[in-house]
Amino acid sequence: MYKVVFSLFLTLSVLSELSAQLVLEDYLTSGLSSVTDIANAGDNSNRLFFAERDGDVWVNPVGTTTLTRFLDINPTFGSGGDERGLLGLVFHPNYASNGYFFVNYTTTQGGQLVTRVSRFQVSSGNVNQANASSEVIILQFDQPFGNHNGGGLAMDNQYLYIASGDGGSGGDPDELAQDLTSPLGKILRITPSTSSSATNFNAHTVPTNNPYATSGGDTVPEIWHVGVRNPWRIHIDEQDRLWIADVGQSAREEINLVSNGSPINFGWDCREGKIEFEQSSCVEGADYRDPIWDYANPSVGRSVTGGVVLPASRYPNFNGHYIFGDYGSDRIWTLTTNGTSASVTELNETITRVSTFGLDESGNAYGASLTGTIYRFSDAALPVALINTGIERIDERVRLHWTTSFELNASHFEIERRTAGAAFEKVGNVTAKGNNQDGGTDYQFLDQVENAGHYFYRLKAMDLDGSYDYSMILDIVIDHRSELLITPNPAIGRVVVQLPQIRQDGHLLVLDMQGKVQANQPITAGQGTAAIDASQFATGMYIVRLQVPGLTLNRKLVLDR
Repeated sequence: MYKVVFSLFLTLSVLSELSAQLVLEDYLTSGLSSVTDIANAGDNSNRLFFAERDGDVWVNPVGTTTLTRFLDINPTFGSGGDERGLLGLVFHPNYASNGYFFVNYTTTQGGQLVTRVSRFQVSSGNVNQANASSEVIILQFDQPFGNHNGGGLAMDNQYLYIASGDGGSGGDPDELAQDLTSPLGKILRITPSTSSSATNFNAHTVPTNNPYATSGGDTVPEIWHVGVRNPWRIHIDEQDRLWIADVGQSAREEINLVSNGSPINFGWDCREGKIEFEQSSCVEGADYRDPIWDYANPSVGRSVTGGVVLPASRYPNFNGHYIFGDYGSDRIWTLTTNGTSASVTELNETITRVSTFGLDESGNAYGASLTGTIYRFSDAALPVALINTGIERIDERVRLHWTTSFELNASHFEIERRTAGAAFEKVGNVTAKGNNQDGGTDYQFLDQVENAGHYFYRLKAMDLDGSYDYSMILDIVIDHRSELLITPNPAIGRVVVQLPQIRQDGHLLVLDMQGKVQANQPITAGQGTAAIDASQFATGMYIVRLQVPGLTLNRKLVLDR
């Protein structure tokens, strides 16, 4: 099953300053719901994967609006399941060769809510379809309450990291985050098996340098870090550092940063962020690690959502910035650090109920609203600010049109086009106005399209100094089999116009050769034919024109008495 969403008109954020900044672009505005994680497969396929809380994983070729269901695990929510369901997704670093990926979800077993971390494999005959029967359960553990399930997954070249919440309720009533016999309130670290013969609960090994690998007894050997409350999103950056966003109780939200090396105790529930929470839980002499950054709850935010580090290859002005948000306040920040202290800058953008962040294989960053909308972050050091972009079909041509709100040292626009599965190629240039801060400069480009197919376009806005950035990608389907058919033609009186399949209301016009409208007939979505009484027109040649949003078709009509 797949979903196709046609988004022919796009409004981009207006830049309020000329300096470099991050702005949001709408990427997918429909087709998804309750998005909990964004991942890429790292297999050079240029695809994104979106995990939904209800158990679906959807695959999306970057730059398109196509969504194909990759996996449906049907998790069990139980009552009050807003923190339950499919919560984490990550791909094995050798996915291109072994096809393995991992999910973290909650379900019920014998009436008991459990967290389950499982390995799946892609289907052998379809790269966009997982083998639903390939599940191998790696870890499973009970959840005493419905909330604080964590659920994040991250993987470096060897180890799989699993973020586990403290079990829920409030204030860690069972003191599980510091309990080494419980996997709850921890960051777990394992080496997942890539053996095709692996079986349930026998599909991983414990790294020998885990701090409790050889402790024995009831101690959980998979524990790596201790003392987290509800880590919502973890991320491993290009420097092999682990970022952990931990949702606070009622006073502080925190970001933790750990370089690859020693395990850490983050202090919950002795400490919340950089302040004390429950003195009776504190152990004298314990080495609790403060977060690299924390902020007040509720004055600044109410529930931190962890993010990703922006790569220099795509965001040269934000090299090394960690982007994150707050689910309760919708605010978004970037954070930079020298290892001991942090500097945080708030963006002018917000995402309603921001639930997760992710990167595609090219390094583009995305953010998701739990409502289902996906946004892409753009490094807006642009020579122009686009306020709208559109695409429409006019007979066998594609018309791109766009408007800028200002231009500063703008050189030109390069128009790039590709077909499904192909690379972008330059198909034309449009000279920019250069410098204009009054706004409202309109441009257009007409592209002759000879073959039917699915076409993708983007604008490359060029500065005079050679720097550039891209617009959002627009797509359109050209099908020459769906044209206006007029019978009879030539005609004497009444003619019948066979209409292509249209999804929106429009108009059917009759124009003389000077462009004057002789008739204007409303057309409704799904209408198959329309009749025109041509007996009222003089002998000669006319143009019959169908106009609907995103589509204009013309056909000559000859009237012969």
